[in-house]
Amino acid sequence: MEKVVVSVVMPAYNCEKYIAQAIASVLKQNVSLELLIIDDASTDETRKQIEPYLSDERIIYTVNEKNCGVAVSRNRGVSMARGKYIAFLDADDYWTEDKLERQLALMEEKQAIFNCTGTDERTWRTFRKDHFCAKRDYLSSIAEGELYQYFRSHGINIRSKAISDGTGTSA
Repeated sequence: MEKVVVSVVMPAYNCEKYIAQAIASVLKQNVSLELLIIDDASTDETRKQIEPYLSDERIIYTVNEKNCGVAVSRNRGVSMARGKYIAFLDADDYWTEDKLERQLALMEEKQAIFNCTGTDERTWRTFRKDHFCAKRDYLSSIAEGELYQYFRSHGINIRSKAISDGTGTSA
């Protein structure tokens, strides 16, 4: 397997109706990635929908022993991530084919450590390390596994080093 550029964290709970489309949209991305599906002890047929994709070496599937909630599942995925970047996609959402490629190009161009999107390009925001200098508590909280206490956005990409060492420095 080639070097992972993006770790996509996908929490999943009782999403049998939507998860196949979400997985397919991730696998269509034109970047090297791994997809970390964290099943939060689903009680429906979520696993059955995931099974056809498990032969793809880019997919890592794990199940929480009990329902822990979406934030715990996301943070578990972050702790497993191996990519330079971490992106988040809920199991009931999907991406356009060029989503990651475009966002990563923007992050590289701006030397950003964090990027979030809303429902269209006008809401894209890109943050460099200096944007966090006055808000250092954000980065230390991220490093302590509390990512979603601060960032609630439709689409988030972050450099994994910003999470692992809390400095926000580029990897």
